[in-house]
Amino acid sequence: MQQHSLVGLVALITLAGTALAQQPEPAPAVAAPEASLALGSAGKDAKGFYLKGGDSSLYIGGFIQTRFSLNSRNDVADQDELTTGFSTRRARLGAQGDLNKQLSFKVEGDFIPDGFKLLDSFGRWTFSDTTRMRFGQFKTPLMKEDLISDTQQLLVERSVGTSTFLQDRSQGIDLQYADGNLRLTGAFTDGLKTLNTNFDSSSEADFGLTGRAEWKWAGEWKNFDGFTSFQGGKYAGYLGGAVHYQDGGETGGTADQSVLQYTLDSMAKGDGWNLFGAFVGRRTEPTTGEFDDFGFLVQGGYMVAAQWELAARYSLTMPDDTRVDGDDFSEVTLGVNHFILPESHAVKLSMDVTYCIDDQAGSNSIVRPSAANAFLAAPDDQIYARIQFQIVY
Repeated sequence: MQQHSLVGLVALITLAGTALAQQPEPAPAVAAPEASLALGSAGKDAKGFYLKGGDSSLYIGGFIQTRFSLNSRNDVADQDELTTGFSTRRARLGAQGDLNKQLSFKVEGDFIPDGFKLLDSFGRWTFSDTTRMRFGQFKTPLMKEDLISDTQQLLVERSVGTSTFLQDRSQGIDLQYADGNLRLTGAFTDGLKTLNTNFDSSSEADFGLTGRAEWKWAGEWKNFDGFTSFQGGKYAGYLGGAVHYQDGGETGGTADQSVLQYTLDSMAKGDGWNLFGAFVGRRTEPTTGEFDDFGFLVQGGYMVAAQWELAARYSLTMPDDTRVDGDDFSEVTLGVNHFILPESHAVKLSMDVTYCIDDQAGSNSIVRPSAANAFLAAPDDQIYARIQFQIVY
C-alpha cells in the first residue's frame, strides 16, 4: 500500500509537469523564494521547483528535519537511565498547485522506514475571494498548534499536551469563509485521527462535525501561519475557538463511543516577540461511564538578535480523576532557534530542553510516550533535550 502511494505520487508529479510543459508560452522553471504555494505554509521559505503555464502552476518541494535526542530518566527498571541517538523526524515530499483560477490541489507525504505515508491529499475549490471548499484528506480545523506547520513551530516539537489532544488528519470536506477580521471554518469528516482509513475502518466514527471561528484584531491572516515574529514584524493578534463532535456505533465496524472536544486559543505577536495560549477540553463517552480531560498551554518567544530567538513553554494535562491513571502531567520547555537564513525558516537550527515535572503515569495514561519526540515512559520525572536541523527545499 505504501509503495503504491509512492508510485502514485511520482506519477502525479510527472503527469502534472508534462501537462504544464504543454501549455502555450510556458514559463521556465525557477526557484521561488517568494512562492505562496510553499508546502506546509512555508511561504517565502520555499526553495523547491515552481512551474507556471497559463492559469496552471505547480510547486514541488518538501523539507527534512534531523534530530539528536537525549533523555534522562530516574528509577527505570533494568534499563540505562540515559538514552541518546540520532533520528530523521520527518522527510517530506509533495506537490501543490493550481489547475485554473478556481481549482487547486495538494498532495504530500513522509518517507518512513518501511515506505511512504500519505498525509495531506485534497482538492480545493475557490468560489470567491471570501469562500473556498476542500475535499480529501487534511487536518480537521480544531487545535491551533497542530494546524501550524511542522516547519514553523516555536520549539523543536509540539507540546506533550497538544500531542494528547491533537486531531491529526481526517477524510472529508470543509468549507471556509474569511472576510475582514472574521474567519469561519466548518468540516464534515470521518472523525479525529482517521489518517488513510477505509470507509469500514473501526477507527472511524459514524460522522464527525467540526466548527472553528477566529477573529483578528490586528494584522493579516497569514501572520498566524507560524509562531515566530522576526525583528521589525508588525503587530498582529487573534482570538479563536473550535468545537468538534463525533459519534459511532450505528454503522458497520465503528466503536460505540462519542467524543466532544472544544478549544479556545489566542496569539499576539509584534516586533521580534510572540505569545500564544490555548485551553482544551474533551468529553469521551464510551459504552459505560464518561471522562472529562483538560489541557492548558502557554508559550512565548523573543528575538534577542536578528537571527536568534529564545523560547519558553509550559504545558499542563489534566486527565479525568476517575481514570485508572488520572494524575496531572506538566512540563516546562526552554529553547533557542537560530535562523541561518535571515527571516526565514528554510534553514534553521533549533535546540530545546524539557523537564517533566510529573511522571508519565503508566500504560493507561492518556499522556502517551513518544520516542520520536524523545518523551519516554518513566515512573518518575525525566529530562529530555533535542537538537534539530531543518531544511526546506
